[in-house]
Amino acid sequence: MLRLVINLNRSPERWNAIKAQLDRLQIPVRRIEAVDGRDLSVGEMDGLCLPEDRFLGRKLQPGEIGGFLSHRKCWQELLDSQEQYALVLEDDLLLSERSPVFMLTEEWIPKDCHLVQLFVFRKQKKYLCAKKEYQLSDGEKLCQPVYPTPVGAQAYIISREAALAAVKESEKFNLPVDEFLFARPGFTRRFPCYRLERAVAMDADVPSDIARNKDKGRRSFLLNVVRFVDRMQKSIDKKVGRMTGKYVERIFEFE
Repeated sequence: MLRLVINLNRSPERWNAIKAQLDRLQIPVRRIEAVDGRDLSVGEMDGLCLPEDRFLGRKLQPGEIGGFLSHRKCWQELLDSQEQYALVLEDDLLLSERSPVFMLTEEWIPKDCHLVQLFVFRKQKKYLCAKKEYQLSDGEKLCQPVYPTPVGAQAYIISREAALAAVKESEKFNLPVDEFLFARPGFTRRFPCYRLERAVAMDADVPSDIARNKDKGRRSFLLNVVRFVDRMQKSIDKKVGRMTGKYVERIFEFE
């Protein structure tokens, strides 16, 4: 398995922090130089991006474009190798003592799992999950979170098959990388996201190098109607899913 860490040249302190954790855990990795969105021209960004996604409702900001291209570099690294899986880590993480079990080998990954999140947000741990789960050894479990949408590309494993599809479908893009991987209906139907119930990575609670865009853009009346209908449909699906047992509640913890 490839083991890759994305890091900006202007953030050596982040590389030193994550590398110290990985060295202590005896997990060898290779640094991938992140694409710095600040260095992209307006023309370059326009050439990379599709028209605005109707649900995102805005253009991607430079940091998001750079972040996407950085992950795309990792996917291509996997395709250029002889490996079947790649571990992709961002550099603002806390890692568990259990990390080597899941980061040093791919033998534990079920054959039809192509995207596995090893990560959980410290502020969002409760999810409704599909009933399909995988029981691993030593009481470990892989669950398939559905609500809320399991975004977060800070620590995940991707298969060669999923990486090939992601590269082909991202020559141009209009979503942040985590929504591209974990929220697009077409992609998630083919490569549903699974997550370790006892996560081995968590956000380090430090400011992101990607400035968040608080400008939601100007939304048309039609877009607001579409979003309202989408929220209602999801709300109904969640309620029906709970009642019928289609979804089960799981709490993901960092251990």
